[in-house]
Amino acid sequence: MRVLIADSDSETGEELTSVLTLCVSDIEIFHTTSGKQCINIVNSEHPDVVILGICLSDMYCYSVISELREISEVPIIIISYKKDGEEIERCLKIGANDYMVKPVKEIELVARIKKLMTDNKNIEARKTIDTRKQNTN
Repeated sequence: MRVLIADSDSETGEELTSVLTLCVSDIEIFHTTSGKQCINIVNSEHPDVVILGICLSDMYCYSVISELREISEVPIIIISYKKDGEEIERCLKIGANDYMVKPVKEIELVARIKKLMTDNKNIEARKTIDTRKQNTN
């Protein structure tokens, strides 16, 4: 599994890296504090999931989510201290798949990543089936 952690708080990035390394076998983790780098890494490395903080060093998460959705359907989990319902709704509405409030519980993060990975595989399978249907018509 390939995970990109993009958060301006490098301490959060280190904590998440430690947790994921302990809890998930065969994992490769990329880390950045930059929104532009996040987009470039998704474009070049094709991670399986992105864990995205609200505020990066050069961009706010709304812009990052929008740009990522133009190039990829990679699952995105937002992590933030903000508990505001409007903030959560906006992130989900523009393309995030999930939203977690810090401090993030380790077991919950791993469970949500696994769920998103399963959902994403099902989406890819449905696309293949839809493509086959179009080719037979």
